[in-house]
Amino acid sequence: MVHLSWILVGILALVLFINYMGVNGLLPILSRVNLITIVLLVLVELVGFVLYGTTWYVLIRSAGHQIKFSMCQMVTFASVFISFLTSSGFILESMRVVLGSREARMHTGESASTVILHRVVYIITVLVSTVTAMLALSIRGRIPNAEALQVDVASGALLIVIIVGVFVSLSPRFIHTLQSIASSIIRPIMGHVQRLQKHEASWTVERFLTEYENTFRLLLLNRCDMLLAFLSSIGDWSCSIILLWGVLATLGHVASIWIVIITMAVGEMVEIIPIPVPGMIGLYETSLTATLITFGVPAPISASAAILLRLVTSVFDIPATGYAAYRYGYRVLMKDFS
Repeated sequence: MVHLSWILVGILALVLFINYMGVNGLLPILSRVNLITIVLLVLVELVGFVLYGTTWYVLIRSAGHQIKFSMCQMVTFASVFISFLTSSGFILESMRVVLGSREARMHTGESASTVILHRVVYIITVLVSTVTAMLALSIRGRIPNAEALQVDVASGALLIVIIVGVFVSLSPRFIHTLQSIASSIIRPIMGHVQRLQKHEASWTVERFLTEYENTFRLLLLNRCDMLLAFLSSIGDWSCSIILLWGVLATLGHVASIWIVIITMAVGEMVEIIPIPVPGMIGLYETSLTATLITFGVPAPISASAAILLRLVTSVFDIPATGYAAYRYGYRVLMKDFS
């Protein structure tokens, strides 16, 4: 009932958004889209999803473990479907930790290290591209002079945060301090995790943290694999950018790629807000529309693009990830039963 209530909240937000933007103004614009365009955009979404799972696959193999490429994709798709229902990135990553540990025969700390590093790689990719876009718009005069300095300062601050964050994360002193803090936080829930991880009865907080740290360092030392992971992550993020750019072009507006990057980055930030609205429906569309309007894209085009983007991703995301969750869940259920 709680999940259903939040779904209704999301639907209500979307209805209010469409009503505010004006149904009569949006329908003529959306009617320009043909089926072939939808198919092409869905294919772009598919490529992005596969690259997302590929990044994690590269990290698992780099950690010295074996997992089938198809199984890695299945686990990723199934976890994404669960996150759609709960709208929680924590649930998504927790699912991947547990299922990845099961399928790749990794310890929990090792699995958590691959999942967290995957998230770090993706965040760095998004931040670097966003900073580049902000600087490019500032240099080209697309941002008012009064705000250009603020944008430059924000971009510089983001770059410093990225560099300092990577440096600090490799510091042994920081790791030791983090171990003490994490141990005090994780210890109370150790019993619950032990019940979930039936195949790993010897699980302890200290072992988890040791395996996490050792695997994290091992992954960072594999330069070729890290480069491959970054390239795969860049490809995944690029598909998201191409998707919005393609949606706008379909509606008759060719937007600057820098504007599209910043808009998608805003959407990413909205999606991590800890509100259990599935897929952040309604809120995501509103944020994209507001950002596009800020950069001069006409309001009807902005709103139509946000709605069409939701339709395109839903056409692929829900059926594909739902099927993966069903197939994987059914297989695991039958295995436990047998």
